[in-house]
Amino acid sequence: MHQPVTATEIFVICLLAGWLLLTILYALFNRRVAAITRRYDLFRWLSAYQLFSTTASDYRLLYRDQLTDDSMTEWTVISLTPVWKPWHLLWFPQKLVTHTIHSLADDLVTGLAKRKGTTAAAKINERFLYRALQRYVQQQPCTPGLAGRQFRIDKLTGLPGSPEYSEAFISNFHQP
Repeated sequence: MHQPVTATEIFVICLLAGWLLLTILYALFNRRVAAITRRYDLFRWLSAYQLFSTTASDYRLLYRDQLTDDSMTEWTVISLTPVWKPWHLLWFPQKLVTHTIHSLADDLVTGLAKRKGTTAAAKINERFLYRALQRYVQQQPCTPGLAGRQFRIDKLTGLPGSPEYSEAFISNFHQP
């Protein structure tokens, strides 16, 4: 026999449909909607639930060391692809770190492009985005005789099958 739909079931269906609709709108109009939703979406539930989303991989992060004899090492790419283990289905905190680094790099490059030639661009090293990336890069393995470290963000300009990168941002050297 067919049972009638209860009020609770209707409420749950409406709640999930609304969540899905807001998620789609958030994904389509992310920049515009983010300014509004940051105020009310305390736990970032709207952006955390996205169907078929992947980590944006159109940036790569590199660093090099300046040694005490003023020579420099080659650029080293920082892997932002964590090694996946079966227990990561339940617990995978490292994925949050890689998402955050991608987001910081994207926000820094996008922000600089908007402020090109202004005093805000000149003071980029005072911003949280810059300092967070700098701190992450400083945690990478050190070369003996390290005097300073510099990082660079490259943007993917080629196709994913044949990647080509162009320099999007380069920092100053910083003391370890």
